[in-house]
Amino acid sequence: MTGTRLPRPRLHGYFPDERGRPEDITAANPSSGWTTGAMISNAADLNAFLRALLGGRLLPPRLLAEMRRTVRAEDATRGYGLGLRRNELPCGRTVWGNIGIAFGYTTYAFQDGRRALTVVGSLAGPPDWSRLEPALSRVLTTAFC
Repeated sequence: MTGTRLPRPRLHGYFPDERGRPEDITAANPSSGWTTGAMISNAADLNAFLRALLGGRLLPPRLLAEMRRTVRAEDATRGYGLGLRRNELPCGRTVWGNIGIAFGYTTYAFQDGRRALTVVGSLAGPPDWSRLEPALSRVLTTAFC
């Protein structure tokens, strides 16, 4: 990207205005979330990045090992490291990646060493994570198991 305009095609993001109606915030500056949303990408680029990162092509092995050193998260099947999330799927396979939710969008990007999967969605407001997380977990299980 060399200019200041978003490339096309692009997914539009929405957030409720003061009356609760969805407002297109695609071109909004996400910097209020600090580094959240601070990059423009697409699913293919995220898959390529994860393959390169987790395949050892971006960092020395000791640094990647630090990123993969996790602490237990919501339950025993999930852990968080330095920018990476570990998900242990019901079939016994472990996938690595991360999730993102910011300003009208959600991203779920994971890989297992052989395949990569990125799901990107447009949200019409703050997500109901109690419904979104189980649905995205089912997508991971279907894709990798």
